Amino acid sequence: MSHGHSHISEVRDPGPLAPADYRDLATLGTTLLCVGLAALGVQLINDLRLACVAYLEGFFYALCLGMAGVFFVAVNYAANSTWSVPLRRLMEALSSYLPYAFWTFIPIIAVHGWIYEWSDPEAHLGPSKTTYFQLPFWAGRILIFLLAWNLFAAWFRNASVRQDTDKQELAPKLIAALFLAFFGISFTIFSVDLLMSVRVHWFSTIWGVYCFAGMFQAGLCILILLAIYLRARGPFRDIFTERHLFDLGTWMLAWCTFMVYIGFSQFMLIWYANLPEETPFFIDRFKAGWMWIYLVVFFLKWAVPFLVLMPKPARRCHKVLGRMALVILLTEWLDIYWMISPEFILHNAISLHTLLSFLVGLGFLGAVLLCVARFLRSHSIVPAGDPRLLSSVRGDHL
Repeated sequence: MSHGHSHISEVRDPGPLAPADYRDLATLGTTLLCVGLAALGVQLINDLRLACVAYLEGFFYALCLGMAGVFFVAVNYAANSTWSVPLRRLMEALSSYLPYAFWTFIPIIAVHGWIYEWSDPEAHLGPSKTTYFQLPFWAGRILIFLLAWNLFAAWFRNASVRQDTDKQELAPKLIAALFLAFFGISFTIFSVDLLMSVRVHWFSTIWGVYCFAGMFQAGLCILILLAIYLRARGPFRDIFTERHLFDLGTWMLAWCTFMVYIGFSQFMLIWYANLPEETPFFIDRFKAGWMWIYLVVFFLKWAVPFLVLMPKPARRCHKVLGRMALVILLTEWLDIYWMISPEFILHNAISLHTLLSFLVGLGFLGAVLLCVARFLRSHSIVPAGDPRLLSSVRGDHL
């Protein structure tokens, strides 16, 4: 963490998102959503199966942003963190997308036969996998996870909003700890069920951690972009200090390194073991142009951010940090595309599907931004009732 204290005696509640700020954020979200819907329509006409794949990629992309919001709130409650208090409401706003994630999963159930190999009655899965991938069991556990995540997220949001008026210290450590324990298990199973089972005969014990690393990395990026935007527009100027910017930049630098560590661990263990049921996943992704996408993901999610953000001044610069956050946020979609699409277009890494799928992903991102805008229009953009807010702004915790 960075150092330095200020002599601020009080923090003025900036209130909800200003009408002009709401309009701009909602306009951006609506535009992206309309573009995504149009791209999905074109893909449905062009290739129904690839449209289902693009929808799956966009669904997981948006879900990761919403889950990053809940995880950020919970882990900072569990750690009794002070530095993150001014940023908590922004991540609560991200988590407000999760109810829509529940309903947008229903179409995936409807089209699962177009996506998942295990849905074919002729697939040779073995007794255990045949039972595990029965549609009612598969869909049921994913819906239970989504419902449980929504309940936790709603509890955190409601408790925080109530605090704006009653000004009482929250004590959600137990709930936060319960969520984190449940999240660790459920998100791993969810990632396996939703993504890894696209290639049902392949497995990786690091898959869930890899998906989690990408999830939180993308969540940090959209948090940075929202905080910089609100600071530039005025409401956040006296609350989101240079210290907070530096801390977020340091978190992003650290998470980029964690992301590449997990990715390399997954690759290295599979390469070293050289088991015939594991290696085809990477063999397929090292040919027909997919290798170039893999390298782009590697450089844009780790190498470039690492070199750019290593100097301390870069982590204090709004423009540098904002641009890096935007690049990593968009590259997270590319990573998801690299994980899923080779199973369907192995010999054509860059195609019309790539463009349309990317636009569908932007549409899901637009839906997330709309949820953020609506939540912040109805509630203060900071947890004004949290007694630790002043300490965070002044840096008393350092």
